[in-house]
Amino acid sequence: MLRARPKYFEREEAQVVNNANYDILLFDRKIAMAVEGLEPFFDKILRQTLKENALIIAEYINAIKREINVSNGYRKSNIHTLAHLSKFHSNRKNFREMAREDILLYLDSLRKPEASDPLHKWIGTYTLRRGLIVKFFKWLFHPDIESAKRPHPKAVENIPKLKKKRAVNL
Repeated sequence: MLRARPKYFEREEAQVVNNANYDILLFDRKIAMAVEGLEPFFDKILRQTLKENALIIAEYINAIKREINVSNGYRKSNIHTLAHLSKFHSNRKNFREMAREDILLYLDSLRKPEASDPLHKWIGTYTLRRGLIVKFFKWLFHPDIESAKRPHPKAVENIPKLKKKRAVNL
């Protein structure tokens, strides 16, 4: 003979379902706010990223929208760079768990051999993404500090800046 489940179990289960639905709704709202005005492609990129990282990216984009009047292009660059950083690590590492070596591995993947890029255009990509990643990690670990006063966390300390090699005019 089966016993009837006590009512408090039903209430707890309903609460868990309500909390899960609320979390999904909150996630959807944060993503929608972050990609508002951008092509649907960027919504798709975030939804294919590790959920924890996608939520952090959305919160970051929404935070910088509040701090400064960011352009759509700047938001696109941030979403693209941060989603690729997550994807580079197979969407298995949360941003908070990433170490300096993880970031350097990603940035080193942008390097191209001399034969395929004789003008060293990859250095511009490296420099842009390095800057976006450093700014992001400073916000991630110190969101309550004013933007200009945020210290570098260990994950982005001493990441080298590269200078473009100048072409010699003959």
